[in-house]
Amino acid sequence: MAWLRSVAWSQLADDLTFNVHLLLLLVHSRAGIRFFPISWREDGQVSNVRLVRQAWRTIGIAWGYFWRRGDYLAQAHVPTVDGAYGSRLLAKNG
Repeated sequence: MAWLRSVAWSQLADDLTFNVHLLLLLVHSRAGIRFFPISWREDGQVSNVRLVRQAWRTIGIAWGYFWRRGDYLAQAHVPTVDGAYGSRLLAKNG
């Protein structure tokens, strides 16, 4: 949790490429990464993802990171960075 407070993850893309940006940010900041499998099933659902377009976007992200490293991650990848994603505390534990 301390790592999440220290990085600007709210400027990452808010679309299907969020996980790609987050992984690059984790690797770039040398954060500890642990893998644990999660089982997932989608029965009877149809995906609206256009696989070729999504693959090209992912390749573009990797290419941008490869050439610009930290500069690429420092730029905002979300269309609105003006704090449009507000939050409020509903309950506090303890």
